Amino acid sequence: MTVHEDLRARRHWLSSVLLARHDHPAGEGAFPLLYEEEITRTALQAWVRRERPDVVVSSELGVRAMVEGAARRSGRRLGFAHLHLVEPLMGCSGIDQNNERVAAAAVDLVAEQLHANSFGPPANPKTVLIEGAWVDGGSARGPDASPARAPVRPETAR
Repeated sequence: MTVHEDLRARRHWLSSVLLARHDHPAGEGAFPLLYEEEITRTALQAWVRRERPDVVVSSELGVRAMVEGAARRSGRRLGFAHLHLVEPLMGCSGIDQNNERVAAAAVDLVAEQLHANSFGPPANPKTVLIEGAWVDGGSARGPDASPARAPVRPETAR
């Protein structure tokens, strides 16, 4: 993850990874982290060689191509999941953030303020959570998948 994305999410990305590390301190449940100002091909390749992850999870658009390149260079399978699937990432495993429902909820909040004759930032802001959904695009196992099933990417399946 990039520092910018983590800050934009109020440090929730980093805190989630650190909590996962705390809950799974060593061994098979390890959560290696690449945390940079910018994710570069060189940094990602070095991280993949050093950490040998089974899957890379990212919220950055350009990381998928870098992961696929790192997998080819290393000669090993490497799954990929994106935390915010958008058009350029279709066919990829990851989370559909349900953007249409998020937009509808934002409109509902504005309408609620207008009906209450309330203008400007609210004194007590409301947070609305719209749950995303896992999309099995074949580039990584889903959260309910059997651990024995290896990630399969269509372009590398034999």
